[in-house]
Amino acid sequence: MKSVRSDGQMPRRGRRRIVAERISARVDPSVTIIEANRCDTSFRAADGEPEPSVVKSAHRVLRIFEYFAEIQRPASMTEIARRLNYPASSTSALLKSLVELGYLDSDRHACTYVPTARISLLGGWTRDRVLPGGNLETITRELHEATRLTTFVVSRNQLYSQYINVLQGTTPVRYYLEPGGLRLLTHSTPGRVLLSLMSDDEVQRNTIVLA
Repeated sequence: MKSVRSDGQMPRRGRRRIVAERISARVDPSVTIIEANRCDTSFRAADGEPEPSVVKSAHRVLRIFEYFAEIQRPASMTEIARRLNYPASSTSALLKSLVELGYLDSDRHACTYVPTARISLLGGWTRDRVLPGGNLETITRELHEATRLTTFVVSRNQLYSQYINVLQGTTPVRYYLEPGGLRLLTHSTPGRVLLSLMSDDEVQRNTIVLA
């Protein structure tokens, strides 16, 4: 995998642009992590600035829960603020509010937070609706364990495909996908799969907007 050029432009291999860059391993220095999509202009990072129509505090609260879903362990206020690039004061206020509302538990001795059962129950009713007769989480995890590769679930979000659940790879060289990130439907394989499920008229309307 070629690295990013010093001028900021991604190298090309044939006609395919390499839209990934190497980032340092967060835990094991011997692991090579390649952060996909960051240099792709059709990509919108989940931790970037939200659209003007999005309430910033709502965006930040949901990103906090997405981060917990990614790491699956307690985390301190400092870690959350640093990872999500949020001001420490705002992060502290949000976490304390979520504790008061019963969505987070706090450990005063360890100075960490973790989601409560209340947050896990919020979306439980949608599981049968999304995948009748099956468990999407179980299928995703079994595929991840069998391949050790980065495994993800994608849904359509207006003109984008969005990574709604990501299990990061465990191989020595792995791709890192950010949960919540979006790519234009026409610029990603999952997006093209979603387009294939639409009617011709709907596809035409979407591609006209994207053009």
